[in-house]
Amino acid sequence: MGNLLYHMATRFKGSKERASTLIEYISSNKITTEQQLTGSHSNGVVMATVCRCQCESKKCAILYISFSLPPSPFLASMEFMKSNPVEPLNKESFEASCGVGVVITRDQIAEKVGTIKGF
Repeated sequence: MGNLLYHMATRFKGSKERASTLIEYISSNKITTEQQLTGSHSNGVVMATVCRCQCESKKCAILYISFSLPPSPFLASMEFMKSNPVEPLNKESFEASCGVGVVITRDQIAEKVGTIKGF
């Protein structure tokens, strides 16, 4: 949470009211990632543990996946604030556009990893 508040404080150029809204969303864990806040993400390597023998330990193999992220379908919260400066803030549109409530579980990641050929 501290990093998100820092990024918001150093990058956000909007009104005090809008800054207060962002602080509220960050402190209530509705905005939990830098991607939701700023829209930035980096390409890189993900390390995922993949169990081929279905044991409970999940320590059978470690799979390194090099990935390139596509553009996000969400508009980051700070960009939304910039693009929609008129008060009052439409919180429903704001939440939908910056991914509030979107959670990706470990099981979903494992399922997607499992769809890769050879696994």
